[in-house]
Amino acid sequence: MEDQVIEEDGAKLYDINLSQNILNPILETGLEGLPEAISSLINHTMLVERSQHLRASPYQRNSLRNGHANGFKNRCIESRLGAIELKVPQVRNSDIPFYPNTLE
Repeated sequence: MEDQVIEEDGAKLYDINLSQNILNPILETGLEGLPEAISSLINHTMLVERSQHLRASPYQRNSLRNGHANGFKNRCIESRLGAIELKVPQVRNSDIPFYPNTLE
């Protein structure tokens, strides 16, 4: 699978094709795989949001960069489908506080 490159304000942001991470849990275990598939989708969305916030993809150096990636915090959301395990990306040294819109 190839990465798709998205350009925003001159910064290249990388969007990874997640189709297998989303489909495989459902294909392998049926509807019981939905929490894992949703987790993959939300985690990926938060990574894209962080890249957009930082105006840089991971390990990319540029003059537009607004802070740095600073790991993840684990979070579990209980839903009717079951527990959805999330890895919420963190940011440091940014002019604007970062919290993923995905979780609001």
